[in-house]
Amino acid sequence: MSTAIHEAIASIPLFADAHGLKVEAQTGVRSLNNSIWVVSTGGSAQRYAVRLADPASAAHLGIDRVEEAAAARAAASAGLSPELLYHDASTGTMVTPWIEDARAPERAELNDPAMLRRLGELVRRLHSISALPGLPDRPGGAVFRRIRHLVDDARRSGLELPPWTGDALRRLADVEAASAERAVVALSHNDLWENNILAAGKQLYLVDWEFAGLGDGLYDLATLSMAGGLDARADALLLDAYGLDAHGLDGAQAVAELESAKWTVRFFEATWSLVMHGLKGPHDSGFDYAGHASYMFSTLTEPESEYLRLWASVLQTPIGPDDDLVAAGVDSLRATTLLARIAEEYGVELELWDLLDAGTPRRVQEIVRERGGHAAGGSDRTEDPR
Repeated sequence: MSTAIHEAIASIPLFADAHGLKVEAQTGVRSLNNSIWVVSTGGSAQRYAVRLADPASAAHLGIDRVEEAAAARAAASAGLSPELLYHDASTGTMVTPWIEDARAPERAELNDPAMLRRLGELVRRLHSISALPGLPDRPGGAVFRRIRHLVDDARRSGLELPPWTGDALRRLADVEAASAERAVVALSHNDLWENNILAAGKQLYLVDWEFAGLGDGLYDLATLSMAGGLDARADALLLDAYGLDAHGLDGAQAVAELESAKWTVRFFEATWSLVMHGLKGPHDSGFDYAGHASYMFSTLTEPESEYLRLWASVLQTPIGPDDDLVAAGVDSLRATTLLARIAEEYGVELELWDLLDAGTPRRVQEIVRERGGHAAGGSDRTEDPR
């Protein structure tokens, strides 16, 4: 730990008169935008989580520190997040109590039915918050505004965007319009990957409110689904635990809207990663921002839909990119037909065991790319490090 870090933490008013200030780096959970420190003072058992932000990155990423603090306070008041003890909007420094024995769930744990029920109920409680304290006129649609901001920042910074970005922005406007017509505006976290969920015994907490704002709650559910790599059955369980009535949707409508929200999540991830690549360089903290952006952009294009339509035409039922092949009805006969269609469309001959080992359409798509085929999306996949 540098002297500058210690001095920055010691300057926080909460610790102004503290003796025996002890500062340790957080372990176990990675923050890609900021640094997190565990702070204690002499003679006290209380420990604190201190977030030190990069002030320069907030403007590039479209982070509104006033909105962040309001969201964190609203969530804490509802028992969903640790209490916000200190927040400096000019620097992004914030302090909360350190939650002892808390940990972020593993990706596989997000597939557990009991965890899905807990998460669905937790997110529904979050979305019952309909306004931000102190910001009565803050509009909805926060995530849509932020994506457009990230695109604009990438352009200003001279970063290379795909040539079809304009088409993606027009589709985003259509998704936003549909969301505004359907959705109940509520506080959304907008970054619900597993590293922003803490489990402490029977209590679940949400942390890191940098991208939070009022908007469509389905975005949070879509992020959770992607974080856990949920298949159609797990998605249905999550939606059921959340309660479809909150959005006035029946089962089929909810599935369609959830897939649309996942597209929006991927657009955000693509633009965020590209801007972070410009800010941090190619491999900051072990995260390949450029590779992540390339993959996420590749999933936004129409060819991926064409790829999934190939599967649906053989199976005679819709299938998602992460659905289990066996559960979706891929038997030996259908597998033979799929192999023939993949060879015809993409120029790669796979074997039956390739399908069995892959397990999902997305992984089959990756194998096709690895073997030189022209699979949907037109870009080599980089493993998503989240």
